[in-house]
Amino acid sequence: MKGNQRWLIILILISFFLGGGATVRAQVGGFFPQWEWGAGIKGSGLFSAPADDAFTAIYNPAHSIFSSRQIAIERFSAYEVPFWALAGSFSPNFSGHMVLMQSPEGLGFELNTYQFGLTLAASEEGLVLGVTPKLLFLHLVGAGEFDRNVFGFSVDLGANYRQDVDLWIFESFDISFSAQDLWSSLEGERAVGSRIRGGVSLFNSELRLGAGLTGYLEDVEVGLGFEFDVLDYFPLPGDLLEGIVIRAGVGNKKLFSFGAGIRMGGFGIDYSYDFREGSRENSLSTSIRF
Repeated sequence: MKGNQRWLIILILISFFLGGGATVRAQVGGFFPQWEWGAGIKGSGLFSAPADDAFTAIYNPAHSIFSSRQIAIERFSAYEVPFWALAGSFSPNFSGHMVLMQSPEGLGFELNTYQFGLTLAASEEGLVLGVTPKLLFLHLVGAGEFDRNVFGFSVDLGANYRQDVDLWIFESFDISFSAQDLWSSLEGERAVGSRIRGGVSLFNSELRLGAGLTGYLEDVEVGLGFEFDVLDYFPLPGDLLEGIVIRAGVGNKKLFSFGAGIRMGGFGIDYSYDFREGSRENSLSTSIRF
């Protein structure tokens, strides 16, 4: 293994384990909480905009078609409960993800939840439609009469329309809409509350600007965000660094967020900080492009 590659792997492992102490927020509906994944997306708050990120299809299945081939992983702890997420984009039309909740030690019982999703997307003349059927599994042991192993399902739907434009410095315009967990069931009950997302964004190869809304029908959050690739304007000598990206966002519920990411030889590390009333969230995710 080359020296540079060895140091890259060490950096990725360090960032992965440092991410275990993040304080996070979730929208909860039914048995399965809906976490926001992908530090590269959370830093800008552009959840409703396409991104070259393995986690982008979690927010809108149609966005799978805009992600390069890559695998990403993120881990954090919420109230001392560890959560893991693994996402992969394998082709423009196919991606997948897995989310795992593990029981913390000392509870006296074991409660784990698993979510597996496979995303399919198809495009025609700028319009992209996507669907993500998800398999849900709840495993509870050691709780006496409440012990159970239960399977359920959930479905996400999404659409994105892209149009070439000549507007100031921007080259393309996107409008997106998605319904996360539009249908879900676990033991005959709704497993997850439905979440609606929509937004518009403008971008070129260096800069993305966007506005979007997200939330349950009775609790809508509106936000603005941007993402900017510094290296496109200020290139560095050598070819080790492929990108240095900065991000920021504001909203009516999220007071502000910011983040940064680097790409090195196919490896990537993204960091985001999210500040809300009463909560602060630090996130780290790592990715490998192939």
